[in-house]
Amino acid sequence: RKMLDRTGETLRRLTLADFTHPDDLQRERRLLDEIRTGERENYRLEKRYLRPDGSILWVDSSVSPIRDQDRRIVSFVGVVYDVTERKEAELALSDSRQKLRALAAHQMRMLEEDRKHVAREIHDELGQLLTALKMDLSLLRMGTADKPELQDRLA
Repeated sequence: RKMLDRTGETLRRLTLADFTHPDDLQRERRLLDEIRTGERENYRLEKRYLRPDGSILWVDSSVSPIRDQDRRIVSFVGVVYDVTERKEAELALSDSRQKLRALAAHQMRMLEEDRKHVAREIHDELGQLLTALKMDLSLLRMGTADKPELQDRLA
């Protein structure tokens, strides 16, 4: 009652679907059906409950059937622990890790772009310098056509 912020009378009128988070309800119904069909004796799961104010309560829930002498299920007993604080810390850590991975990927992309930019700059500048050098050599050859020893060195 305290965890769900509801009175005992209110809880007796509610079904599991009334306070279980919609995203967790199908999984729990499947587990209950497995108990009813004998595929499973009990189950334990982490799930979310919804409080009247709309806030979420994360719980670790263990459920077992209560059977009569003919082995028919007459009720269920559940033990529920509030794990909201731990679950919120796990989710925050997971979110932080995801953001860190995205940041690392972004940094790698930026580093690669910088490398490409530097490579282009080096290539362009070196190409210009080599072109200028080739032109200077051509001019020197033309200017030293009458000096064979310089022509050999220029070649």
